[in-house]
Amino acid sequence: MKPLDMSKSRIVDLSYKVVPSVKKANGKYFHAEPFFGREIHLEEFLFAPQDNVRMHWIRGETHVGTHLESSLKVSETGKDIASLPLDHFVGEALVVDLSKKKANEPITPEDFENAGAGDGERLLIRGPSDDVTPIPYLTWEGAKWLVKHKTKLIAMQNCMEYAPGELQNKLPEDKQNAVLLFMNDVVRIDAIKNLELLKKKRVFLIALPLNFSRMEASWTRAIAIEEK
Repeated sequence: MKPLDMSKSRIVDLSYKVVPSVKKANGKYFHAEPFFGREIHLEEFLFAPQDNVRMHWIRGETHVGTHLESSLKVSETGKDIASLPLDHFVGEALVVDLSKKKANEPITPEDFENAGAGDGERLLIRGPSDDVTPIPYLTWEGAKWLVKHKTKLIAMQNCMEYAPGELQNKLPEDKQNAVLLFMNDVVRIDAIKNLELLKKKRVFLIALPLNFSRMEASWTRAIAIEEK
């Protein structure tokens, strides 16, 4: 295998920075900067006070910041995030540029085919700018296309895999895009950013989960490596 030549590559951070609250061992407290209304809290303790060795207890959601999601999210018998093959999270990814989509415009199989997507892809799907609302959404046919083509992973920026009504439970479970994707081991990166900074159509993605069992989601530091 030919190694990556980092002198000819650049790294693009695709992750949000999370600022947790902290209760220091001396009692001082620093407030969090909530991430989409979700917070995470650290409590410092001195493991070896004589050497000033500090550690932290963590309390917060698995869905804070940029994170990966698996089928355990929607099914008690689903797979936890650490049980999925590592090649779902690492490898070549296709940037699907849907930045010209209008508010509430559907994302269809034709969008993936026009972008050159094939079987077994990892897809970084870039939607329109932040001021477009409601954001474009994946259709049921689009979700079935992703499953049919054994898509390993999707990340959606300013667009979503939930169809209108799905989050309000107006659709039956067997017709929900998210459930279909999860139960077919299509990993989701939620809260991805900076796809507009990518200049190449294909990049090398690294977005590994923590090796923790029994978790439906895991924080990740997602990065893309592309040739300069």
